[in-house]
This record gives sequence, C-alpha cells and structure tokens, in this order.
Amino acid sequence: VEPGQGAAVYREALEQMRGSLYYLYEDEFRRYFHAEENLNKVAADRSAALSESELDARIVDELREASRRQSDVIVCPERSDEVLDSDVVRLIVLPPADARPSRSSEKDEAEARALCILNDRGGVPRHRRNTLLFLAANSDDVRGLRTSVRAYLAWDSILNGDRRIENLAGERRKDAMSSLNKAEREMRAALTKAYRWVMAPVQDDPQNAEEYRMSDWQTNAVATGEITAEAFRKCVEEEALVEEISPSALASVLERYVWKEKGSDPVDHVGIDALWDMMTSYVYMPRLRNKAVLMQCVERGVAGAAFGYADAYDDGKYTGLRFGDLADGALRIQERGGLLVNPNMARLLDEEGEKEPQPPPETEEGDDDKEGGGARGGEPPPTRRRRGPSRIVASKTARGDLSLDELNQLREEIIRTLLDAGGEVEVNIVISGSKRGGFSENIARSIRENGVQLGLAIDIEQGDG
Repeated sequence: VEPGQGAAVYREALEQMRGSLYYLYEDEFRRYFHAEENLNKVAADRSAALSESELDARIVDELREASRRQSDVIVCPERSDEVLDSDVVRLIVLPPADARPSRSSEKDEAEARALCILNDRGGVPRHRRNTLLFLAANSDDVRGLRTSVRAYLAWDSILNGDRRIENLAGERRKDAMSSLNKAEREMRAALTKAYRWVMAPVQDDPQNAEEYRMSDWQTNAVATGEITAEAFRKCVEEEALVEEISPSALASVLERYVWKEKGSDPVDHVGIDALWDMMTSYVYMPRLRNKAVLMQCVERGVAGAAFGYADAYDDGKYTGLRFGDLADGALRIQERGGLLVNPNMARLLDEEGEKEPQPPPETEEGDDDKEGGGARGGEPPPTRRRRGPSRIVASKTARGDLSLDELNQLREEIIRTLLDAGGEVEVNIVISGSKRGGFSENIARSIRENGVQLGLAIDIEQGDG
C-alpha cells in the first residue's frame, strides 16, 4: 500500500490484517496493536478448524440434554439394533446428518433412515413397528445449527478445557464470557429451530406389508423450547398417537381387522394380549401410547356392549363372560389371558343365558316315556357346539443351526396364529449339543456364562475319564 492509492485498497489491506494478525485490535475510530492476542481472532481460527464430526457430536449431546434422557426418547442411534422392540411408543431423534431436504434437488436422508429403522433391527425384521415416531431437522437448519455450534465450541475452548487461554482477567475475561453466553443462546435457539419436524409411519394398504411412507408435521418447539414434548404433542394433535381411544373406535377396528370372516368361519373372540401384539406390530392399526390406553377402553367398551369380555375359553365355553350392564361392580380384567368376545357372539350367549330353562320338576318313575318318551315332553335334548381341540403341540427337531428366517416363520405361522385365536402359548426351547471326545472346558465355560446372561438353565454332563 502506498500513499495516494484509493480508499478501497486501504480497506482491503485492513481486512487482510484483521484476518491474520492476532495482536491487532480495533475500536470505533482506531486500530492498534496490543501485547495480548485478539480473542475474536483466536475464536475465528478455532471455529474454522472444527470438523463436521466434532460439531455433530456436540449436537447429539445437546439433543440428549434437551430430551432430559427420557426413557421413551432415543437420541441419534448409530445402528438400528440400538432401537429395541418394545410395546411402548418411542420417539427416535435422527442424527443431524440424516436431515430432511430443504430443496427438491436434495435427497430425503431423514425418511430413508427412518424407514431403515422401521423395517430392520440389526439384520432381523422388526416386529413392533407401530411403536416408532421420528424427529428430524431440515438440511438448511442443520447448516445454521452447525455454524452456531462452531462459535460456541470456539469460545468454550478459550475459557475452558486443555486449550484455554491462561491469565484471562478484567475486561478481556468479561468479554470472553459474554461472547460464550451469546454463542450458547444462539446454539440452543438454532437447535429448537432445526429439530421441529416430527414424522409418523403410515401404511395405506394393509395388504402390502412392506409399503410404508412418512407423514410429517412441524411442531411448535421454537415458541416453547420443548423439542421432544412438542413432538409428542403434535402427534397426538394429528392423531398419529392415541392417548385415549373410544369403545366405538376400537369396535370399528375389531370389525374391520379381527371379526371379519376367515373363509366361512367368523372370529368369535381374540386374546387381549394378541390384540395388543397386533396393534403394536401393524402400522395400519391405531398407534396407542401404551397398553393402559387399550385396557381402559376395554373396560368402557364391555360396559357399553361394544364387545364382550371373558376370562378364558375352554371346552367350547366362555368363563367369566361379561357383556353390557356392569351395575354390580367394575370389570376386573385379568392381567394376562383375557379375551374380547365378538359382540354378536356375546349378545347371543347373553340372551341364551337369560332364557336358560329351569330343570323340570321331578316326576314319577316311568313318566319320562309319556308323550314320546323325551326327557322334556318329546323335545330333543339341547345341542352343544361341537368342541374343537383344546391343546395343540408343535415340535421341530433341527440338526445344526436354525436361520433367523426359520425362527421368524415359526413365530408368525404357529405362535401368532395360536395367540390370535385366544390361546395361551408356552414356548419351550431345548438346545442339545454332543461331541465325540467331549467339548473343551473353555467351550463349556462360555456356554455356561452366556446361558446365565440369556436366562437359560444349563445342564452340562461330564464325560467318562
């Protein structure tokens, strides 16, 4: 720079000096050098040196803090098997890298990631798919959030940690604290602005078990600052999450998906446990917050004759059948094993119970043969519904290994069929291994330790000699 050059040249030179000189300061009307480094310059350099992975790690920490580590919120799982199968609805917060597109040219990473978690659990098909909701950010908002996190981490490193600047005091320390607090406020605001898109899986065609899509809505997190609470609240508002279901709504679900005829035989009852298994598995069913919602609806529905309830079904008869008026007290539902009874069947049995004839009066010997010799004046004896088998046992012997597909097929084709019919199912797993010459002590110890972890009873026979 030489005397006589234009003002623009001087301004450009000053900008280059500001960007590269640690000890250059400026106030409103002057620029000067100081013996202590310029903290704004240090913060800018440290901010630029941060990697995207460092920024995203901090975002994940902030999301965990924002969720208050609730048990029904899972923050940024790295693998699908980190999301366990559960019959309680959970909100999955997706990582910042899996963002919704802000423009048509961008890929929808959020939906792709959500569908992966929905369908898969560590290489095994997920069972309880109707218990998952997802929260994601827009890609443009993620970029703004990362910028805010850069500033926060830079100022935090100046004041704290291994790279803090020693001997900060007076106005310099006060200015650094002010900059850190401002950066933290901006980071938190950017976090709630970014994570305000909640997504719920939808299955339009119940016959197509693998065809899902995501419905999404914008929450009110920016106004309240509550990221996860607003996500749940929005899902309830949009009926993607049901915290209270009416008996008529449940009766409609039963009529459409359960009582419908299978071939020529209508379904007379369904186990409550089996129904809950269906509602947590099939995405086309209502998504209830937890099983207590279902049980409360059952109590109201039985009282209002929307459907019946029985403790059990055995030998062609229902035990503890209740239907309609419960004036004698509240319905006591078994914790496990109770049945919902088709209202047509419950009404029929209820009417038959009211019309059940009293036993005939005693007659003199030989009177039974009068008027046709029938026990009731010639009337044929009442017919009983033909009783089906009361116990079914299925067994399989496999040599070597069983694939996950085979295990899943047994579960879908055998276990679920018995549960759907209202049966009580007990599964016994026996694994027997033998080897000529015997297994090593290391193998035996490993099996014993793994068995304890898996809740198995282990019996190890010692060989002769």
